[in-house]
Amino acid sequence: MEKMNTLFRKVMAIVFLSMTVMPVLAQTTLTFTGKDANGQPVQLDSVRVSNLSRGWTEVLYASDLTLTMTNSGVEQHDLQPVLSQNVPNPFNGITDFSVQLKKSGMVNIAIFTLKGEKVAHLSQNLGAGCHTYRIQLSKPQTYLLNVQIGKESSSIKMVNTGNAGVDRIHYVGNRDWETGLLKSGRGSTDELFVLGDTLSFIGFSTIAGAVCTSMTVTKQILSSQTIELQFTEADVFVCGTSLVFDYDGNVYNTVQMGTQCWMRENMKTTHFADGTEIPAPYAWPYEYTPARFENMDPDIFGYLYNMAAAKHFADKEDSVMVQGVCPNGWHLPNESEWDMMLNYVSSNSQYHCNGNAANTAKALGATQYWMSASEQCAVGHDLATNNLTGFTILPSGEIELHNGQCTNFWTASYAGLTPNGAYYKAHTLELMYFQSSLEHGTESHNDMLSVRCLRNY
Repeated sequence: MEKMNTLFRKVMAIVFLSMTVMPVLAQTTLTFTGKDANGQPVQLDSVRVSNLSRGWTEVLYASDLTLTMTNSGVEQHDLQPVLSQNVPNPFNGITDFSVQLKKSGMVNIAIFTLKGEKVAHLSQNLGAGCHTYRIQLSKPQTYLLNVQIGKESSSIKMVNTGNAGVDRIHYVGNRDWETGLLKSGRGSTDELFVLGDTLSFIGFSTIAGAVCTSMTVTKQILSSQTIELQFTEADVFVCGTSLVFDYDGNVYNTVQMGTQCWMRENMKTTHFADGTEIPAPYAWPYEYTPARFENMDPDIFGYLYNMAAAKHFADKEDSVMVQGVCPNGWHLPNESEWDMMLNYVSSNSQYHCNGNAANTAKALGATQYWMSASEQCAVGHDLATNNLTGFTILPSGEIELHNGQCTNFWTASYAGLTPNGAYYKAHTLELMYFQSSLEHGTESHNDMLSVRCLRNY
């Protein structure tokens, strides 16, 4: 008890000092403009800002392309964890935060009430990088979150307004140090910034109907300034080499399948493209949950979404290019568009297993994570020979099946009602570890499945 009280007093001292003795800090403001190869203005859709010295990333959108950063004026100790403010804050029972570590070590995370009561605790050995956590709290009040590694610690205040039914800290996953985690899409950031930090900037613009990426600008920031982002003809989107970014800043590779351009990874965003948050698992009407794989990593397997999230409540009837959870310029493919991709694969003999045009699962499936199967043309057989197409289907599972058994994809195509008339259904594409081809099926709107996106045409 004495040890806990000592820790709480230290946390309170840090918070008190941050509120009372720190001076008013100056701000650095960055604005952004786009230019083409001829020096003509280019309208920016968004700008991705990465602080390479601190390991965070923000994404700005056309509505506000000015970034204001508060200068901390102090350097942090090499081992001090960089703790982001939880998002959202205030929050309705559930919130997320990230902590960035420069070295591996035992990390102790504790949540206190302002009276000093410890309500949740988690200790983990973590490697260097950016780590994501989800907090669930049951009582509406103000809390203190403390993260400690070795003798160094960081703390923030959090305001809970709801009841999640449990007091818990849950580890979500790890993100690469340079890509960061929390993306605000707004014109200011609460992330740590010190004059002299090195930042990189990438602009995105729609040119001649294609999403284009600017040349990367990397520079040391010593004052407020305007950053000019250059676009060239080579920046036009090229499927198979160009990257795609969602609202959260996640990066997706692309793959050309005949005349279609597909994402090579499953969606893993927690926001729609317009910035609307998709609530945490089991919140109605939208919901997502980590992919069903032991020791899952959403960065690898993506998230599972219910139909409302996958389609962003688009009309239940099949319609043209339902954007759904996909980024701007991309959409949730309908059943016919999936069939077009499958027909392309089956029409090319190099993708056949044992010379059979129906056996194409191995050419589409990833070379890792699938459960082992004995059938020679099953996706789970001899994984090293999989993925000739580069489409990289992973066994992301669904609610009932996981651990390498299957994957199931939503389509945008409406499939009527369940037999009791209670639920809408949609057409799906499923692949089990023992199957040699993707199978058509239907699922009700409350099932949780993966999403692959197709580029608009």
